[in-house]
Amino acid sequence: MTTDSNGHCLCGRFNFAVLGRPRFVAHCHCESCRRALAAPLATYVGFTRSQVTFLNPGGIDCVPYYVSSPGVRRGFCDHCGSALFYTATKYPEETHLFRSNFSNPDDFDPTGHVFFDEHEIDLYDDLPRYAQGSGVPCAWGHKPAFRILFLCTGNSARSILAEGITNLRAASVGARRIRAHSAGSTPTGEVRPEAMQLLDTQRYRLGVIRSKSWDEFCTPQSPEIDLVITLCDQAAAETCPVFPGRTQQRHWGMPDPASGAVSFNETYSQLETRITDLIAELTA
Repeated sequence: MTTDSNGHCLCGRFNFAVLGRPRFVAHCHCESCRRALAAPLATYVGFTRSQVTFLNPGGIDCVPYYVSSPGVRRGFCDHCGSALFYTATKYPEETHLFRSNFSNPDDFDPTGHVFFDEHEIDLYDDLPRYAQGSGVPCAWGHKPAFRILFLCTGNSARSILAEGITNLRAASVGARRIRAHSAGSTPTGEVRPEAMQLLDTQRYRLGVIRSKSWDEFCTPQSPEIDLVITLCDQAAAETCPVFPGRTQQRHWGMPDPASGAVSFNETYSQLETRITDLIAELTA
């Protein structure tokens, strides 16, 4: 079969291959993972089980494992001691591999921290930190970033696309990475599948996309916002909250593809042009 990525344990006794993109890439700070690796954190790359193949005879079922808690298996090499995988009955369709075991770990860019409420050390990055059981960041990384917040009413289409297109550029202003976020004044709570499909074709991490309120960006824990861009006339006419930072504001009035007034492909193309011009302006 054609593999997208592969990896192995320290001694090479156990080799694995994966097909396709992961569901998530995250730093885990829980005590169990820290003890299992004797390290301050574990960085996991999560796949569906069907995406992962262990190439040793017998496959993953013949890899030694330790039951660290009910329903949890932690696979390891019984020759060199390398940790190999994590599976759990609460994630019945998933196999979590360790980023450092991949031949090219840089192919998997972490998008957040989990179980950060149990952290032992902090990391100097600009990523969100999530506590156990929470989908809302409880803290943000300390590394400075140039943050752009795209706003519309429902945060289901235009602002979601703008967030993804900007982050795919991986651009920087000086030493600060440009990081885009999106939110809505009255979010629908659901992202339009057409928007997800367009970003999926560009290999964007779909696991980080969600429809959310702009209230998340005006709390004491929120990162500083450098630029707010409203994408619909209704959001532009509303009184925005006070966001942390010395925030500039712009308005890009665009029709809503969810209403049928314009296609999602056309919206994507228009946003690409505007964002390309914006990044050229910011990085000049």
